[in-house]
Amino acid sequence: MNVIKTLHRAIGAGLASIVLLISVTGVMLVWKKEYLWVSIPSARELPAQNVGYADLIETILSGYHANEVLFVRFYLDELSLHKVWLSGGRYAFHDQLGKQIQVWEANERFEDWLLDLHHRLLAGNTIGLNVVGLSGLLLLPLMIFGLILWWSWRRSYSFNLFPASSRLGQIRKSHAETGVTTLLPVLLVVISGVILVYPSESRFIFRDGFKEAEPPKVSIIEAHKIPSSVSWMSVFALLDGEFPEAKIRWLALPDEKSGAFSIGVQETASWDRMGRSQIKFTGEEWLKIEQRKQPSIFRLFDFFYPLHTGKLPVWYRFLLSTAGIMLAWICFLGLLTLFKRRAAKEVAAKANPRETTSRKTKQ
Repeated sequence: MNVIKTLHRAIGAGLASIVLLISVTGVMLVWKKEYLWVSIPSARELPAQNVGYADLIETILSGYHANEVLFVRFYLDELSLHKVWLSGGRYAFHDQLGKQIQVWEANERFEDWLLDLHHRLLAGNTIGLNVVGLSGLLLLPLMIFGLILWWSWRRSYSFNLFPASSRLGQIRKSHAETGVTTLLPVLLVVISGVILVYPSESRFIFRDGFKEAEPPKVSIIEAHKIPSSVSWMSVFALLDGEFPEAKIRWLALPDEKSGAFSIGVQETASWDRMGRSQIKFTGEEWLKIEQRKQPSIFRLFDFFYPLHTGKLPVWYRFLLSTAGIMLAWICFLGLLTLFKRRAAKEVAAKANPRETTSRKTKQ
């Protein structure tokens, strides 16, 4: 038990500050929609009538050079706002009619900077991303060790999330009981976060069972449904025929070499707003990918993204925020425990200087 206690204390001391930062920034990102709604007047506009996607994409493209627009996210977070990914690591916001509002580079907007801090600690993909990912991985044994340590005095559990006093024992008790009480939601947040940091490795392990990644199931759209001349009007008409009443979520623009592109939609009754169902034009044929026809493990794996980021109904965002706040509180109590323990040792050392000196001599 002493070994487990030492490991829990050592790992916790190394992770507490990092996880505290990640938790706080994560909670703030859950409410990014509200920040955009407040900070960008166009995002608050009432939906305009009769805005066709074909006209919309033509308006957006008309403001840029050829092949400058890479990706378009329609009605970002259900706001009257479209986000455009541009070449050269730039981004843009357009209003619901397609008029450009703002163009910026990475981290020039607060929400982008906050995401980079949360996901990479502002240290890039090589260092920052791996520090965040390894912190998440180390949290798993840390939580197991904490549960083992709590188990020996589980009978005294009293749902004590806040210390009754500033004494070390009370802080330690609240740290343990908060961790046990929120174990499952925090575990979900941590696991889904690690999957987002290491998507390829996680897909290889969890989804594909240590074998080569399987492609999604696709179907070829019948030849008679393929427009004779490809135009945005005919493309969106085809999409409406294949996915009636579905919400159009994004457009990946044609590839410079092959002319391939794809459009993602959210099918009726689906909570996942990421647009997993899609039609793709490969340059030679039209393909249709339906999320509901994919294997269950595929759909579960894809669902980790909205689970972690809160791209779900508002009630879930409140639950996710609560889990993030509790994780931050656990880290804070853990740090407070370490400081209190160190302060108690220093007081004891000053009270018994001879004993401290003799111990150092023996060592």
